[in-house]
Amino acid sequence: MLTVLLRCDLNVPLDKEGAVLDNSRIVAIQDTVNFFLNNNARIVLLTHLGRPSPSHDSSQWNPSFSTLLLKTAIEKAFQNDVLYINGLIGKDIFSTIQKSNQGLILLENLRYHPGEEANDFDFAKELSYLGDIYVNDAFSVCHRAHASVSQLPLLMNHSVGCSLQKDMDAFHRILKKPLKPLVVCMGGAKLSTKLPIIEHLLPRIDYLIVGGAMAHTFLKAKGHSIGSSMYEDSYVDTASSLLEKYSSSIILPIDGIGIHYTGTLITTDLSDVPDDVTLYDVGNNSIKLFESIIGPAETIVWNGPFGKIEDPRFQSGTLSLIHMLSNSKGITIAGGGETNYALSLVKDHSLTHVNQGGGAFLEYLEGRILPGLSALGLQ
Repeated sequence: MLTVLLRCDLNVPLDKEGAVLDNSRIVAIQDTVNFFLNNNARIVLLTHLGRPSPSHDSSQWNPSFSTLLLKTAIEKAFQNDVLYINGLIGKDIFSTIQKSNQGLILLENLRYHPGEEANDFDFAKELSYLGDIYVNDAFSVCHRAHASVSQLPLLMNHSVGCSLQKDMDAFHRILKKPLKPLVVCMGGAKLSTKLPIIEHLLPRIDYLIVGGAMAHTFLKAKGHSIGSSMYEDSYVDTASSLLEKYSSSIILPIDGIGIHYTGTLITTDLSDVPDDVTLYDVGNNSIKLFESIIGPAETIVWNGPFGKIEDPRFQSGTLSLIHMLSNSKGITIAGGGETNYALSLVKDHSLTHVNQGGGAFLEYLEGRILPGLSALGLQ
């Protein structure tokens, strides 16, 4: 019976009782799991969960990070019993796997072992003894130089899972052969964190639509008053240089929604925001402007919210963007942690592809080499 070591990312949010709050990362590996189950293979699920303190001594492993908490959700998602093994490596683990007729086997949290995050070759070698082939189906961990990501595939015959392949196909559409016009919608709080991506993408794209507090730094660079809104003073000159070089490509909000110091909600033109107003979202005129750019686009990439989405009063800009992307005639690709949270606020959307990765999504858009992809021969 073929044994597949499937590196997945089941680092899902849990409630106080340890129940899974969002199973989207479990569902993401469904095609890969079903393929191997239908071909009578045994699948060993390798994943991390949270950030436990690593230890060789299993008696020191914190149960609040145990993958046992995932067992019920996995069984429900795949309508299949799961054998949970309280361990990671060793002859006993190997023997238990080989004796099992169970299609799905769940090992303990990889990060319980210090060798995982240390990218330890010996730990990866011990893991390799447990299976016949290695499959990576987790783009979201590919930026990590961890043993199960960058070492293990070098020790075994390896392949790419269905979900990871979809991610690579999506990136090919963005960076290699995009249909034009290509529009990138970039939100979030800080220009400093998104600057490498922006600098990498601007020469390749037709338009960059900027939202979130990051837009305030650009507006400040243009000489606009932004009231008491958040911006990065040390990056104003950088924003100014980008605007000078890509003046026709960078699209900024033209109005915004904020709070007057009295607590009153206010909509204001962004050419001159009153000093006693703090901006938290883009306004309707900005949405109309963005729609005029997104409408004709053949490829649209989105990362980062356009407002303070944790506050229901400032979700309209981001939700309007999701609506625009859902109704677009072009290919729509989204990714990033905050982006996935924003998508969870809507009941349904029809984006072409949603990447589950956070840091990995951003680093790939920056043009970086990701250790997990390199080990698979994909970069």
